[in-house]
Amino acid sequence: MRNSRIAGCGLVMVVLAGACLFAAEPPAAGGHDKPELICKDVKGVAAGGYDLVAYFTERKAVKGSARFSVKHGGAEYHFASTDHRDRFVANPGGYLPQYGGHCSYAMGKGKMLTGDPEAWLVYKGKLYLTVSREVLALFQTDVVSAINQADAIWKSLN
Repeated sequence: MRNSRIAGCGLVMVVLAGACLFAAEPPAAGGHDKPELICKDVKGVAAGGYDLVAYFTERKAVKGSARFSVKHGGAEYHFASTDHRDRFVANPGGYLPQYGGHCSYAMGKGKMLTGDPEAWLVYKGKLYLTVSREVLALFQTDVVSAINQADAIWKSLN
């Protein structure tokens, strides 16, 4: 069992490392190119169109609808109901994913990968997305350290 767990972690690291080859690098200090801070699709929809409020109220990932959408901070967010949309409008900072929806684990490693809305964690009242469920498991092994590393890198980008 232990060997399969170690092999599984190795595979996850290889997958994450491969994904990082194609990830946007945070710019060097003094650089002129600024990375896209909010993950969104070509239509400008963030969080994969998932309802950010549902992570907190229903404790699960729920696909939102364009019928219940709102624009905030240069992105469009979808919700499953008018109630959830209105809650978001009243307190967007309480629901937005950390690091603009980028993978929280990769952010701590200096990489910007799009977070998967199905691979998430609410920790101490904040929403964290990761690139996959396997990477979420890595993120959770030392969540405090991972968040501290990601926070430091994110702060340097803003």
